[in-house]
Amino acid sequence: MLSRSFVKQTKFIFGEIWTALKLREFYRSIIYFCLLGLVIPSFSEYMFVFLKQRGVTLEQMGYLTVIGLTFSVIFTIVYYKYLKEAESRTLLLAGLVVGALTSAFVMAFVLGYTFGLSPFAYIVIFMSATGGFVSVMGLMTGTVLFAKLIPVKVEASMFALLMGLMNLGNAVTARYWGIFVAE
Repeated sequence: MLSRSFVKQTKFIFGEIWTALKLREFYRSIIYFCLLGLVIPSFSEYMFVFLKQRGVTLEQMGYLTVIGLTFSVIFTIVYYKYLKEAESRTLLLAGLVVGALTSAFVMAFVLGYTFGLSPFAYIVIFMSATGGFVSVMGLMTGTVLFAKLIPVKVEASMFALLMGLMNLGNAVTARYWGIFVAE
């Protein structure tokens, strides 16, 4: 491995990546991460304003963050104990469906519908809990599937690609899509 020249090593790595991209499950997982931001828009750019308008205090916003992270930890434990051997496509689909429903619940909240619940209770039930579920089912399952499919010796390159795609989906596409929907 060390005796190869830089050019030979680079050709080898790109050859392995090209081979991986020919696998149906592999390129489908890449498409999944790209589409994730379009299916689940992010309203984080506006959420602070919407929460303030609905009477949620800064202290409650802090509690909401802790509750959301707690749900993520709980769903991670549930995933590890019960779902890690489950069929990946089913878990990814569940993550997408729940993520789309979460976006619908966010839009209902923005439009003033809380179905008789206090804004804080509505956010805990319909946004924090489902957000934790989506992060585990969608992102964790996708990352584990991606890890299983990566060819040997190109793990670093492929995880760099994965992180780039996740950032594109979550940090860019989802936010701009959320801004477009909210406006």
